[in-house]
Amino acid sequence: MTPSQQNDIPSPLAAISLKLVGAATILVAMIDFILLLFPPQLSEPAWLVGTMGSIVERGIVPLVGIALLIAGYWVDTSIGKSSRKASLVVDARFWTCLLSSLLGLIFILIMFLYPLNANRQLNTELALIENQSELATEELQGRLNEQLAQSKTQIDALLADESQFQAAVASGELDAAQIEQFERFRSDPQELDSFLSSQVG
Repeated sequence: MTPSQQNDIPSPLAAISLKLVGAATILVAMIDFILLLFPPQLSEPAWLVGTMGSIVERGIVPLVGIALLIAGYWVDTSIGKSSRKASLVVDARFWTCLLSSLLGLIFILIMFLYPLNANRQLNTELALIENQSELATEELQGRLNEQLAQSKTQIDALLADESQFQAAVASGELDAAQIEQFERFRSDPQELDSFLSSQVG
């Protein structure tokens, strides 16, 4: 064998390094995935959507680990070190292929489950917004009714006390149009209710 041919043969150390780094990468990715799932909140669409999104974002990490493992086994085969195992159970290549198939299945399931949970989350948020809108509307209606009652009380008090009414006219608080309007309110109390209702509207 010539020196140039010897330099072309991969080093056994390269195979070991690739397999160690690949296994470590896969292990770290699996621990990360497990930590993402705790504490589980399966009834919460927001948690499901966030968790599935995080798993997909980190999906490249185990893929890189599997690629490194396969490269390590390829180097073993290239240098003639790879031997056929008696059983698949003790063959790391079998478990690598099984893991890659399992991850592929998980990503396929996520592809179908993600839109469903995203839709559930959207419906939940829309319902929450609708409830908040109803509460805000009720609160606003209550404030308007309170202001309406206060205004009616003040106007009724002013109309009932002639001296107070004349004092308001004399001080210039009421202009000619308002004085005329107040006179109509005095002659027809229902017009006051209609006026206040129109102001609230």
